[in-house]
Amino acid sequence: MNNVDKILGQNKVERENAKELIKKTIDANISVTKDGYGCIFEGLSMPRFTPWEDRYSKRITDNTFLSEMALYNLEVFAKNANELDGRFVEIGSWKGGSAKVISDVCGRENFICCDTFEGIQGAGVNDTFKDGDLATKISPLFDGLTVVKGDIRDKIKEFPHDEIAFLHIDVDTYEITKFCLEEFFQQMVENGIIIVDDYGCVFTQGAKKAVDEFCSETYMTPIALPTGQGLLLT
Repeated sequence: MNNVDKILGQNKVERENAKELIKKTIDANISVTKDGYGCIFEGLSMPRFTPWEDRYSKRITDNTFLSEMALYNLEVFAKNANELDGRFVEIGSWKGGSAKVISDVCGRENFICCDTFEGIQGAGVNDTFKDGDLATKISPLFDGLTVVKGDIRDKIKEFPHDEIAFLHIDVDTYEITKFCLEEFFQQMVENGIIIVDDYGCVFTQGAKKAVDEFCSETYMTPIALPTGQGLLLT
């Protein structure tokens, strides 16, 4: 069993059993509001508006680790950034699911992404994953997109020095997350949007450390989303 399988398989049975128990408890005790957009559970009002459910094709969800709710966040924030003048950039695209969602919003001609396709690079003492984990091939989802293949630290000069309206970072490690923030932040437009996918994941605490350090240095405040994503507004 490789490192990734071991990480993803930890306590899987226990997690699934707990999720099922919670679901059954809530389903047995909720009452849905008349408008269908909320429910009452033990006196608390909870939203039931879940537009991300079944929104994305299997072709997309099978080619990303992002949940449907996380993909929906990308889509909505990308639509907001679409009102700005600037390029859309993704670093760490893996099999292309998130790249497809973002580029469908901004248009292929305004989108550029980068991945090694040889797995994680730059892993260190702050990281759980190892160099080479999550290696993959370029999938058909990248057809028609501008794709830079390689380590972003080596390929940064191949990126146009245009203003950036939307930046998605999903690289899993401390060093590369910090590098991307430091290199691309100076190109962000006013009111631009940065989303770091790994901010709240227990397996990528190095990425959180990189974001927190960067925000401390630039006097910014990261916004932790319930999906585990981290949001920065420039």
